[in-house]
Amino acid sequence: MDRGLYEKVSAWLEGHEDAMVEDIRRLVRIDSVSRPGTDEAPNDVEL
Repeated sequence: MDRGLYEKVSAWLEGHEDAMVEDIRRLVRIDSVSRPGTDEAPNDVEL
């Protein structure tokens, strides 16, 4: 990879790290399709 491009990408990633971490946190908070210990899906999920 071109060194200049690598540096630009690295700088962008460093500048957006907090936003990316928050996006990942938000995604992993989503309930799974089924709740542990039951065969039922959460009320807001259609199977």
